[in-house]
Amino acid sequence: MKYLYFCTLSFLSMAALFFPQQKATAQTLPLIWQRCYGGDSSDAIVCIKQTSDGGYVAAGSTRSSDGDLSSNGGIKGLWVLKLDGAGNIQWERTYNDTMVGANYIEPTTDGGYIVTGSQTLKLYNDGSIQWAKNIFGYVIHQAADGGYIVASYTYNLIKLDTAGNVTWQYNYAPSFDNLTVSDVCTSLADDGYVFTGAIVDLYASPYVAKVDNSGTLTAPIYADYLHGSGDHVCKTTDGHYLYTSNSTHQDSIIKLDASLSTTWQIVASGGSCISPTSDNGFITLSGGLFGNPDISLTKYDVSGSQQWVRYISGTQTGNGRFALQTTGGNYVIAGFVNQNDSEVSGVHGGSVDGWVSLLGYNTAVPTVKTNQADVKIYPVPATGQLFIDLPPGDQNATLKLIDVSGNTLMNETSNTLNRTLDLTHFAAGQYLLAVINNGSFNSYKVIHY
Repeated sequence: MKYLYFCTLSFLSMAALFFPQQKATAQTLPLIWQRCYGGDSSDAIVCIKQTSDGGYVAAGSTRSSDGDLSSNGGIKGLWVLKLDGAGNIQWERTYNDTMVGANYIEPTTDGGYIVTGSQTLKLYNDGSIQWAKNIFGYVIHQAADGGYIVASYTYNLIKLDTAGNVTWQYNYAPSFDNLTVSDVCTSLADDGYVFTGAIVDLYASPYVAKVDNSGTLTAPIYADYLHGSGDHVCKTTDGHYLYTSNSTHQDSIIKLDASLSTTWQIVASGGSCISPTSDNGFITLSGGLFGNPDISLTKYDVSGSQQWVRYISGTQTGNGRFALQTTGGNYVIAGFVNQNDSEVSGVHGGSVDGWVSLLGYNTAVPTVKTNQADVKIYPVPATGQLFIDLPPGDQNATLKLIDVSGNTLMNETSNTLNRTLDLTHFAAGQYLLAVINNGSFNSYKVIHY
């Protein structure tokens, strides 16, 4: 039996279809900084996220062996960069045995990162591998229980626990003639997951659907009956979802309420990325390839009306892949470029460089704390008690003790510079101690026996 539920567009949605939105005005949003990353060959960044220290973590692919990748052997592989708030590289790592670049990266609650590509990698704060699983994923998000939900190539959805073990995995094709998943997000009530892709019968049709925490399918709906597929889905800050579809007839951006009913629908492309903004609106990113004039960032308000478009000059030969609004109200864009021109500079001379830019009016660069040497931890290794001496100004820091599976075993805050942790009730082994204060995050290895 096929569980298909069709939605009826409201008068507002129909009006949006037949009366296109007014064209947005060109925006002169200042370029605060831009950086090119790479070396002598093809390098690209496809995803970027802001980190708790005010910097960024980015992921993509590389083939280079010099420039920013002097330690790389020139073998194609997954590439991760940690940047400070000004775009300077704090560290970068390549994972050549993956042979395929990254598709998505996201910071995790333990201070590390989760990355998808031909493999799914859980990384520590310094980029070293905590665990690796042979799961080909497109998009991944950390779930409310600390595990992960993956939009997968081999299955539609895969749910992992904190150690990367499969909790459940489902291919929903038996419910349809064929079904693909392109994007997934956690639900607003943290009681399931919303995903999108294409249902393939006689032709492909876009859809958006939801499963509960056990992976049971609940009320999939079609946004339209056109040839095409659903591309992106994300949560908005006002308690709804944004969903984009492409087709041979028209591209659409659709606002859905918590029950996945259509609030409004506009004729517009979601581009390579759609991301919510703090004012209940959203941005899309597109252009830079196939004759499109430059990479463009478009801002929409809560009703789907375009507010402005910011063109990045000199990026016709590049590609914008990911954008988001930062906590400071600016906009960060990631992608790849291959020539210096106008607002692009610093290309290394290879065929393609990874590229990140920051646009906005808040020019204050976050201060990133790097004085790890000021924190004293002893004895090493520890048997019963672990002593931590914090530097002046860190008396309100939060200490977290994290095991190798990413589980937070202890979360402690007190108004003192000298702390003592009792390790006697923990098993012998290695742990990660995180020191978090005013947005800065430093981590230290703890050995307990």
